[in-house]
Amino acid sequence: MGGPFDGTFRQIGLAAGVAALGSIFTVHVTAAMTDALAGLPLPAAAGEQLAQAVGSGAGVQIASRVPAALASRVAQAARAATASGVSLIFVVGAVSTAVVTVVSFVVMRQAVAEPSGKLPTLTAAVAQEDGR
Repeated sequence: MGGPFDGTFRQIGLAAGVAALGSIFTVHVTAAMTDALAGLPLPAAAGEQLAQAVGSGAGVQIASRVPAALASRVAQAARAATASGVSLIFVVGAVSTAVVTVVSFVVMRQAVAEPSGKLPTLTAAVAQEDGR
């Protein structure tokens, strides 16, 4: 009976989760990359563009767009920023899962501890049919 609703809410939750984690990743990686590029002799606009490119998923490919003398340092910064972003979304995902698990456990325990009024009514109806 709940099949279509389960599928719909599962898809909505998946889309919302991917969007939220993707946004967290992008913001964190862009900020980490901006900090890492601050010490390099790059124009501010170029550093900002490189940071946004890494935050959008370009990774170490951006190293080919800088002077050869800086390529290895930019690639290393991109790897570090990306790894930091992935670590952060794993932590956010784990904490979110733990919170939802605890909330679900508490809600389920309350539902079991305080059954609805339908159960006694159903039991009385079955007893009447059996002639008890």
